[in-house]
Amino acid sequence: MLNQFLLIVQTLLSVAFPIALIYAALSDLRRLEISNWVSIVIALAFLPAALLAGLSPGGMVLHYAVGVALFAAGGLLFWRGLFGGGDVKLLAASGIWFQWDDLGLFLVVVALFGGLLALFILAAKKFIMASKALGNLPWLHGNGGLKQPIPYGIAIAAAALTLWFRLPVLPPFVTNALNG
Repeated sequence: MLNQFLLIVQTLLSVAFPIALIYAALSDLRRLEISNWVSIVIALAFLPAALLAGLSPGGMVLHYAVGVALFAAGGLLFWRGLFGGGDVKLLAASGIWFQWDDLGLFLVVVALFGGLLALFILAAKKFIMASKALGNLPWLHGNGGLKQPIPYGIAIAAAALTLWFRLPVLPPFVTNALNG
């Protein structure tokens, strides 16, 4: 009975991560803003998920160290005006969930989705006058170039969702189904 309860909790935690990512992406899409609480929930939810998945204490420390490193690197991007503060926090919090071996892949997929997002913004700006719905999105009103606001939280969330199946904290029945 206790094992079933713990499995349910582990499942809820592993599902809370993508739900929070979707919320962050939609928030960034609509307002160019990702609330701090979303990144805090993502970062804190990893700990019980990791404990329930049986990760070692050293492994958990490594996951959080990755988050700190991503936060520091993202801070440099923020300082240079290339990333928003919410994007930095979301990248760091999301990075905590990935294994060290998957971190490079995660960052490459973030960059790929970011490039696709930039191309979409360029195309959408051409049609901004044709659509009132597009005209209401704040990130379509930049002047282009490095000053063009980009809701990069969408790219971060898309990358994390794409690689969700690689998370080390998924419940056994999910891992078994995926390895099938």
